[in-house]
Amino acid sequence: MTANRNSKYLSAQRQSCQHCGAPFLPKQGELFCCRGCESVSQLIHAEGLDKYYQLKVGLTEPLNERPFEHHDWGDVAQQAQDYEHSVNEMAHGIFVIEGVSCPACAWLAERAITELTGIEGCRMSSPYSVIELDWKKGQVDFPKLANALQRFGFILNTASKPSLTAPSKSSLVFAAVFGVNAFLLQLPRVLGALEGFAYARLFDMMSLLMAALTILCAGHFFTRWQRHRKLVTS
Repeated sequence: MTANRNSKYLSAQRQSCQHCGAPFLPKQGELFCCRGCESVSQLIHAEGLDKYYQLKVGLTEPLNERPFEHHDWGDVAQQAQDYEHSVNEMAHGIFVIEGVSCPACAWLAERAITELTGIEGCRMSSPYSVIELDWKKGQVDFPKLANALQRFGFILNTASKPSLTAPSKSSLVFAAVFGVNAFLLQLPRVLGALEGFAYARLFDMMSLLMAALTILCAGHFFTRWQRHRKLVTS
């Protein structure tokens, strides 16, 4: 009976964190489950971003010490520089973002990012772990951007960037080999040597197969080449 009474007492004393919504046992009238949630909530109200709580549905993860962790953001800055190695004035990059778990979080992160000078575009889609950015080259301080996100409990990380190595020409070589064979198989017909030949139909079928393989290999190469050019110039 005593255990049940204590359990009911603790349950009655539990409150929901006013930021993340997680249940906790308050001490001395606390409104937040951790200092991370308290800091971010105060920042949201100070920045006039109260719409976050209108958009928020359900519970989110308690922030704990995430807004106060030390990061030097060197990897993020380096990847941003790598993305700027293109011929265009604008850069496009993909990054990983931690701590974004719902549309309200995505809205808050996007607001924090687009406030910075040089950012021209910001896109995030469910499950909100990857963010795409467009920015003017040399005009965005990425450690500053990462710090701006961390203040709200979001951590920016590097993402695996697609290789900018030019595609192998092996597919093109195979296309050339198949093309030559298709031509050689049709050469007797062109010269009139297949008239009455018992295997003329087989030669035609093999020639057709070689032509199809030629188109397939060449198409594979040029598709990869176009993708490579897009990455290099983006």
